[in-house]
Formats: sequence, structure tokens, C-alpha cells
Amino acid sequence: MLDKLPIELVYVIFSNIKGRLDFKSLSEVSRQFNKLANPFLYTNIIISTPRKDNGIIKAHQRAGVLLHTRDIQVWSEKRDNLLTMLPNSCSHLDYEPTTIDDERKNYAVNIDAPGDEEGYEDLSIAEMADKERWIDSEGEAKFYAIPGFTGYRRRVLSILIRCREGSLRSFGWYRKDCIPPEVMGRDGYLPTRQKFIESLHIDVASFCTLQAHEPQLFTRLKSLTWNDLGPVNNPCDKELKMLRRCLEANSHQLVHLGLEVSHWEYIYYDPNNDYATISGEIVKAGPDGKRFQFPVLQHLSLEGFNFGHDVDLLGSLDPEVLNTLTIRVCPSWPRFLDQINAARPSFHLRTVEIQSWTDWGDQSTESMDLVRFLDGCEPLENFYVSMRESAVTLEVWQSLLRHRPTLKSFTYYSTMGEPSNIMDTNPYGLANLLYEEPYYRGAGPEWNPLGKLDLELLGINYNAEYLMPVLSPLTTMARLEVLIIRCSWFVRHYFQCPEDPETPSVVDCPGLNNEPEENEMTFDAFAQWAFGPDGFRSLQLIALGDFSSSHFSSGQSEAKYEKLLICPKTEPESEPPFPGKNHRVVTRHDRIQQDLLRKHAHALQACPSFNMHDI
Repeated sequence: MLDKLPIELVYVIFSNIKGRLDFKSLSEVSRQFNKLANPFLYTNIIISTPRKDNGIIKAHQRAGVLLHTRDIQVWSEKRDNLLTMLPNSCSHLDYEPTTIDDERKNYAVNIDAPGDEEGYEDLSIAEMADKERWIDSEGEAKFYAIPGFTGYRRRVLSILIRCREGSLRSFGWYRKDCIPPEVMGRDGYLPTRQKFIESLHIDVASFCTLQAHEPQLFTRLKSLTWNDLGPVNNPCDKELKMLRRCLEANSHQLVHLGLEVSHWEYIYYDPNNDYATISGEIVKAGPDGKRFQFPVLQHLSLEGFNFGHDVDLLGSLDPEVLNTLTIRVCPSWPRFLDQINAARPSFHLRTVEIQSWTDWGDQSTESMDLVRFLDGCEPLENFYVSMRESAVTLEVWQSLLRHRPTLKSFTYYSTMGEPSNIMDTNPYGLANLLYEEPYYRGAGPEWNPLGKLDLELLGINYNAEYLMPVLSPLTTMARLEVLIIRCSWFVRHYFQCPEDPETPSVVDCPGLNNEPEENEMTFDAFAQWAFGPDGFRSLQLIALGDFSSSHFSSGQSEAKYEKLLICPKTEPESEPPFPGKNHRVVTRHDRIQQDLLRKHAHALQACPSFNMHDI
């Protein structure tokens, strides 16, 4: 039927299709559909494994698909199956050649064999010149002495040089290692051939002394995310100048800004000023007395940023424009929130994520700081928070009632949710709250203020035995679609996961152990209840485990097995797995759940648990 419609109308239909699997299915219907779907199918591509990268090049050789590419992301070869990837650690830190000859010897061994032209027959004259300039060049021996670096330089650039010059609008490096100089160095491919990039994401290894990326060369940026800023073992002047020049060129047009300066802030020291911070150096006025202004900034994300010592950032923001604020492990964060509440005109924030920072040696007031912010800010739509203390949890939850007409999503994590910290006490300090049916006997369901909200998403991180007592008073919520239970240790220890990384499931845990543990049965009973007639009538997805992006920074090989997605069955008696139960594992073909994952991606990745334990 679609092949009989005008091409213009087909393009309108295609532009409203969100799922990549749908485009792949359409492209396999006929050659005509394949031709029409390619511009949409290859608008965004991911460079990851050699096999997949080769598939992209083969598709381009057949149909020129890279001419339609606008967004490229470079991920680790061991990328995660859902929302993020496992990091590659940079090997330059461990490499110390004894002599220049050793360095050149290693370089000669690791570089690709010269004259290998297989797979480049389709290149135009201009593309062949780019290949000779950025792929065939020797490069710096120090950088390429490490095995594998020339290989992924060749793979990345073999795709980049085939893109139409000036067509890329977004580029992201998510490998957490080093960006080859030929990709983003001063005379690299991107600054030379792709000058119109509007979105740049840099996630690299700050400790590497050979970093050569220069984002200040891009002057049309609307989105900048720069993680792990600051060379840990080097003077900070070079990277500070690059960042300030980048902000100087782009601050007036930035819509999204994300900076992670935790390590940089920790090591920074100005011998002439004991109170100086790298955060203050980043946002301070220039020689002309002018500060950076962000008149169109809508999304601000800061990690490790120090708001103390009179650091002035508020004056650079427009209260009428900024709508999303993320603050992760930032010293003096309550000071900034107090400034926001006191600002006139008022800030109209819709989404706020706060990962509190409290020195272990100080008496914490983080809960009351949150209460003060919630009582004073404009009504929120989404609020994500993690904290170390939970003594006044109910006070924080009570403050949310002021946001009841607008609040859609709420996640609340604390270290009290970890099994090592849960003793014989409950996480609310409520003596008459029983953890056996009917759960709230003696306290009444009104003990939980969240029961008066009507959320679409809720996230907690409590042990299995606490789930039903905490959530049973909330079944009056008519719109709850997604429930996040951040308990990675539970998935790791109580669910059996396959060794095959290419499993067709969205997650890698399709079955239970043959001999279930006590906590496993507790969670199984909870899932039966949650999807059952006495549970949440609109619930479509339980996300069990840790989906936060920084969770993988620990480099644990089992990290990809620490999460599980569960949805309700349509036919509980026949639909595998878990025969006879009312829930099953989500697959890639569950469109409702896939749409929910895209819709709530921010909530799933909010407040990374890695930060909660390592600050």
C-alpha cells in the first residue's frame, strides 16, 4: 500500500517512525522501500565493533548511505546492549618506552601495513586524498605505540571520510579513552571537513598526557558535553584555555551545556589564592570584565562543580529559558539552589536532578536543604535525587505534595537502600510500620505521602523485603507506567544470565536460577503483586538494577548482567519465560516498553550510583 503513495507523503510517514527496527523492516520489503528508508536508517550511526563498522561501509558502497548521516557516535567495542557502554581505559598511562628507538619499534609493529587498499575502491578523488592525509599518515609515534590505536583510527576515519563534507551536525566520543589527533586535533578531519557541527560530546580519559582534541575549533555549537575535564597529572592551563575559548565562541548560542570537573577540581590549587577553585576559573570574568552569558541555555548539567567561595554562575543564566538542571556531587550545591529560589524573575525549572555532596566528616543537612528548595521553587515536572542520609525521608516526600499538579517522575535513592546498610531498622524511622501483610497495619496507608501523587515513573533503591510495604499505599496512582528498583546486587546474585552477549533480549537475564534464594522469592512475589489486580493497573515496565551511565565506570565485567527489564504478560499461562507467572523479560520487539525506555531515558540514568559511593 505504501508503495502507491506519493514519495512526499511516504517521507512524512517515515519521519514519524521512531524505532530503528521498524525502518529495518521497511527497508527489507522492497528495493524501493530500501532506497526511501536509507536516509532515515543511517541519519544516526554508531561506530563500535569492526564487524558493524564494516557493515556500515558495505552499505555505503551499495547505496551511498553515509551521504545521509548527520550524527555519529563512537562507542567502545564492549558497549552495553541498552543505554550506555563499558569504558575502555587508556593504555598510554602504563606505557613507558625506554628509548626513542623502542618507541619507534613499537609504533612500527602496531601500525597497519602500508599499501593495504582493500575496501577503499569506492572512494572519490577527494576522499582518497583525505585517506592519505588522515589514515595513511604515520602520526605521532608516542600516540600510536599502543596496540590497537591505529586500528580504531582507521575504522573511525574510514567511515568519517565517506560522509558528505559539512553534513555532520552531531559527534560524540563515548569510549572514555583518547581521541586520535587525526579525528579532532587542530588539523584533524572534523575541524577541517565538518565545521558545522552543532552538538559535541567528549568522554575521554583525563589522565592521558597525549590528549589532542580541541573543541574550541567548533564555533557553531548548540550542545556541548565535556566529561572528565582536566588532565590529572598535568598543569591545567591548556585545557582551561580551550574550555574558556570554546565557551567564548559558543555561550551565546548553547542550548545544552554539560561539564564534569570532579577530578580537576580536586587537584586544582592556586598558590596565590587558597580559595580559588577551577569552577571559579571557568566562569570568571575575562580581562574586559565581561562574563559568559547563556541567553538561550535550556539544559545545564554540572558534576563536581564547586558553587562555594562566591562563584557566580546565576547571573549568566536566563530564568525564563533554563528548564532542566542537573547537579551531581557539587560542593556548596545548597547555596546555588538558594540563589535560584531567591532570584527575580523566578526560574521556571521543569526537571531537576540533584546528587547531593556531603563530606563524610561534616554533619549533613542535605535533606533539609532539599526540603527548603522544594518548598520555594516553582512547580516541577520531574525530580530525581540521591542522598546519603534518609533520617528525614518523609519530610522530603511530604514537600513533593506542593508539586502534585505537575509532577510526573520522581526517583529517590540513598545509601540506606544498599543491603550492607540495612540492618534491623526500616529506612523511614517509623516504628509501627510492619514489614508483613497487610504491611501498613498500625501506621495506615497515609504514612506514605507519595500515595497522594499521580506519577508516571517512580524510582527507589530499597531491599526486596521493603518493596511491598513502601509501594502498597501507592496503588491509587492511575498513571504509573514505569517502576525503577535500583538493586544491581540483587540481579547479579539471584538471576541466571547467559554468557552469549548477542542475546536477542534487551537485557541479558532471561531466566531464574533453579534453586531460588529467599530474596528472589520475595521479589517474585512482589512482581506478581505489582502486575496483578491488587497492584498498579497501568504499570508496563519494571526496571530492576542500575541503568545509570556512570555505573560502568568501575569496569566490572559483570556490569551488563546487573539489570533486568520486566513487563506484564498478555497470556500468563503460555507466554515464556517464567511459565505460569504474570510477567516476563522485555525484548527488543516490545514497542510499548521500548518507547517508555526512550521517553524516560533521563530518569533511568539519573543520579549515577558510582558517584554515591566514591565521592
